[in-house]
Amino acid sequence: MTTPSPSVPDRRTAPQAAVAGTALWWRPALAAGLTSAVLALVPWLYLQDRQSDAELALRALVSHEADSAVANVQTQLRAFELVLRGVKGFFEGSDGVDAAEFQAFVASLALQRTAPGLQGVGFVAHLSGAAAPRNAAAASFDASGLVLRPPGQREAYAPILFMEPPTPGNRGALGLDVLTVPTARAAIEQSVASGELALTGKLQLAQDAGGPPEPGFVMYLPVYLPQAQAPAQDPRRMAPVGWADGPFRLRELLAPVATELMPGLHLQVFDGEQPSQASHLFGLLDGRPAPFEGTAGTAYAVRRVASFGGRNWTYVLTPTADFVAQHRAGEYRGLALTGLLLSLSAGAIVFLLLHARNRAQRLALQMSEEARALSAEIAGTLNAIPDLLVEMDGEGRYLALRARRLDGLIAPPAQIIGRTAQELLPPAAAATVLQALALARAHGRSAGLRLEVQIKGEPRWFELSVACKTEHADPAQARFIVLSRDITSRMRTLQALQESERVLLEAQRVAALGHFRVERAARICHLSLACARLLGLPPTERLDFDRFLACVDARQRQRVEALCLGEAAPQALEYEFRLAGADDAAPRWLLLSTPGAGEHEAERFFTLQDISSRRTSQEQLHRLAYYDQLTGLPNRSLFVKEATQLLAAAQARGMVGAAILLDLDRFKAINDNWGHRSGDAVLREVAQRLRDCMSAEHLVARLHADEFIVLLDALGQDEEEAQRLAQDRCRSVLRMLAVPSHVGGRELYCSASMGIAVFGRETLTLEELLARADSAMELAKHDGRSTFRLFDEGLRSRVAERALLEAALRQAVPRNELSLLYQPQIDAGGALVGAEALCRWTHPERGPVSPAVFIALAEDSGSIYALGEWVLRTACRELARWRPGTPLGEAVMAVNVSARQFHHPDFVGQVLDALHSSDADPARLKLELTESVVARDLDAIVNKMGALKALGVRFSLDDFGTGYSSLSYLKRLPLDQLKIDQSFVRDLLADPNDAAIVRTVIALGASLGLAVVAEGVETAEQRAVLLAAGCRMYQGYLFAPPLQAEALWSLAAGPTAGPV
Repeated sequence: MTTPSPSVPDRRTAPQAAVAGTALWWRPALAAGLTSAVLALVPWLYLQDRQSDAELALRALVSHEADSAVANVQTQLRAFELVLRGVKGFFEGSDGVDAAEFQAFVASLALQRTAPGLQGVGFVAHLSGAAAPRNAAAASFDASGLVLRPPGQREAYAPILFMEPPTPGNRGALGLDVLTVPTARAAIEQSVASGELALTGKLQLAQDAGGPPEPGFVMYLPVYLPQAQAPAQDPRRMAPVGWADGPFRLRELLAPVATELMPGLHLQVFDGEQPSQASHLFGLLDGRPAPFEGTAGTAYAVRRVASFGGRNWTYVLTPTADFVAQHRAGEYRGLALTGLLLSLSAGAIVFLLLHARNRAQRLALQMSEEARALSAEIAGTLNAIPDLLVEMDGEGRYLALRARRLDGLIAPPAQIIGRTAQELLPPAAAATVLQALALARAHGRSAGLRLEVQIKGEPRWFELSVACKTEHADPAQARFIVLSRDITSRMRTLQALQESERVLLEAQRVAALGHFRVERAARICHLSLACARLLGLPPTERLDFDRFLACVDARQRQRVEALCLGEAAPQALEYEFRLAGADDAAPRWLLLSTPGAGEHEAERFFTLQDISSRRTSQEQLHRLAYYDQLTGLPNRSLFVKEATQLLAAAQARGMVGAAILLDLDRFKAINDNWGHRSGDAVLREVAQRLRDCMSAEHLVARLHADEFIVLLDALGQDEEEAQRLAQDRCRSVLRMLAVPSHVGGRELYCSASMGIAVFGRETLTLEELLARADSAMELAKHDGRSTFRLFDEGLRSRVAERALLEAALRQAVPRNELSLLYQPQIDAGGALVGAEALCRWTHPERGPVSPAVFIALAEDSGSIYALGEWVLRTACRELARWRPGTPLGEAVMAVNVSARQFHHPDFVGQVLDALHSSDADPARLKLELTESVVARDLDAIVNKMGALKALGVRFSLDDFGTGYSSLSYLKRLPLDQLKIDQSFVRDLLADPNDAAIVRTVIALGASLGLAVVAEGVETAEQRAVLLAAGCRMYQGYLFAPPLQAEALWSLAAGPTAGPV
């Protein structure tokens, strides 16, 4: 061994050696830094990737939940709309609907199943003011006994006439005039303008009156009935008879959404497209109502706008902070931090290894100091590990522990050291610890065993990783290092996922929903158990795709195969298909749904749902909305839809077709004489015969009541040939109707009047075409019925002439063009005992217009209300002049009242007002009614006559014997007089039948205690026969023509009132 020479001392002092040693410090430091940086890059990239994925998944989840909520609400609203269209079809296809029929109809809809959340289904009647025409709905309201709320005089009323089911709240809504509610009025006006369904803004339902305010809404769908609608009218320009009414509460509409929406998502619904506190309708959070919350600045909020019934609703779905925190990648930060710390530790180790030569050259003091520093660094690293680090012996005794946080310990460290797992942990957890130690003793290590303990009253889960530190035969001498990782968050997430899967499977079972995935290349299906049951297959996880495809109806297999295996990536869609082999009477339908897929994805995912019941309900609602329930023919709604398309197609192709409008003649007599059951049977028979007469491609529909329409399409390009073919069809119909219908053991005959209108050569709207056919049909009725007429230019002129005359008649009252004449009524002694007021119209250009023309025109157009009121008031003013002591002081004034005028709801009020304003004597006013007045609702007629009878007003039955005479109503009506029609008096001397009828009427009047007056007496011989038969009152030209008022006074003041 060589030693330095003592004469040459070593010039390297200790400080110099230290400087030399530290001069190379940067090399190990650089290596350690690079190692740490490279290793730290891995957890950093991992964290960034997980955070990006979690962000995208969170946004996708919120968007999916928003779409599902909006789709749920829209589906329910469309179900409500289908119900209202069913009500519309029911009303438009019925001659009249009463409360019992409506209640039975609504019960058949099974609202709890087909439209859950709908508060009820009702009908709102459209009632006009006193001077406007009334409709069948108005008559139903008058007969219902409902009280109009609020009371008062208005231009129009819209009371709730029906509301089913009969809950207390629905009953409380009856009679409410919805036009007094501004929000409801706006929706009704919108529905009239558009002819379609309209939805109100937020309001409090009448069913909730008196209770806490709750947002509610009402759907209104206009209903058009024959009495208020001519076939030529556009639904948007005609007055509806009422509206189908569907109220619902927003809270109940959102109830399904509340059960399906994930906890922590706040759903808000706003009216319009600008969310604000003022437009806020409702909020949901964790299945409960929630107040308004601003959405500005919310990073994950999703907004959707959906339209329905003319209104836009905005849906804003906002996740709470807890929801965001739960679904973001927070749990990966700990892993990334651990990786970062380990990378630093690895860098430190590299640094120490490379620096070992320098440490060897340092003094022992420096070596010990570095060792302590390294120990401290390792201890810091271990302390940074979030898991509990424990040293145990083979008996499960805790010898040492290191924990960064003490809240994960079952007890303070001082109470743990020296005790065994059996003493500290529950038996199951202690057994898990001993099992992990035994596995590590046998194999050197163990991992993955989990245990559950209660810490501060809450369950916590830990995962054990054990390594054998020292082996020994004596368990007490063996040593183990145990790493206990807190996996509570992971276990809770796992449990939540398992519960979600359980709930999902249960929901799929309840909703008849299954799912499957397809391996495209292998043509293999993986079916859930529910999916296998839906397809009628045995439970299996793998199935050949061709076997799956065999379950699909043969006509739809190609489409299903393209969706599942095709190269084109399917977008999110739903496709309905029918199961193969299903009974045609009860087919089974499944809904195939997919969220979409990429073009090159190896697998595609789908769901299947049994929608057979839904399809059945939808088909039933479609039949109710578009088909007449009595005859099975298309109703007006479906006819308008299909006829508009056929008309446009014919005009585009230059083809000629024809419309045949058919109205049954005197069908009302069948209903009145034999009952509505017989009438319905006849209508069904006529509908079937029409089908038999027409080809399959021809459109046959029932418009309303006893009116049918036939559209003959593509009759060629020659208009004359088309006319000939249409006339041939009409002749076939007349021959078919000539065969009697056998109903209830009786033979019933029913003819028809038909109007033909040709289309194709000129541009016509459907309304114009129907107007032409209607004009031709009216001409057929005018020409004697049981025939047909073809629309031509001459008929167009007559229709235009009638329209001008009708317009002029509406102005006759305000322009003072009407006047009254008075025809005397004479008794057997020649005394003038009364006079009948007769209305005359002098047109400023045409001159006098025949009463037979303008009275019938007023009846058809509705002008009879204003005309009749004017006649009544004018006659009462004249009657007031007939004071006692004057020549007419004891005479009675007779005023004719039409059926439509009498059935006006305010008719009694009109009579009282005319009497009070003129101060006329009610006992000397006699109202002459025709037999058509009593054709319906006899009880209401008796009550109305009784109210006037109590004031002294008299009643005469005019034209007795020409209508539907019946002794049953004669004995119930409070009549004073029967009037023999002039048609019987005219042929009294020549026709024995007329003479017999006259004698019978006179005898009937005597037996019932009623006076009898004969009108149209023109000869002394007629008077003599009438007197001999017992008739002692007469009216006719034998005595006097209709006279001006002053001429009547002169006649009454003369020496005699005999024949003049």
